[in-house]
Amino acid sequence: MQVDAEDYLQDISFDYYGSKMAICSSDRKIKVYEKNEKDDSWDPLATWEVNIFLLKGSRRPSLESTMGSS
Repeated sequence: MQVDAEDYLQDISFDYYGSKMAICSSDRKIKVYEKNEKDDSWDPLATWEVNIFLLKGSRRPSLESTMGSS
């Protein structure tokens, strides 16, 4: 399986039917793919870049995401 990631893959998850796949990688991107049954490939659906930052006085990081196209 070939996916477009600029860094190490950290996690991968599939939907119940196995037709959609989400990956997250060390480059702080989450990418969603859809299975193309015609040629058995994975077509990109969406990409998010996640920025993690600490709020003043907080011990837990907050997530801020921006949705981009693939």
